[in-house]
Amino acid sequence: MKKIKDRFLLGVVSGLIAAIPGRLLNTAEYHAGLVDVKYGQMVSSLFTEKSKVNTKEGQLLGSIVK
Repeated sequence: MKKIKDRFLLGVVSGLIAAIPGRLLNTAEYHAGLVDVKYGQMVSSLFTEKSKVNTKEGQLLGSIVK
């Protein structure tokens, strides 16, 4: 395995890896009906109109920001 020497890149990679369980849990809760919206939908609604939250652009924005 190759070491990551750049601190910024290491932070990005570790943050992405650490966020995976939270995203999976939120998706499972959403499909089980325990929550009304996913994290990406909440984030997207902060920056766009409510009608654009479930579009491809809104989902992409939510994925990038969260």
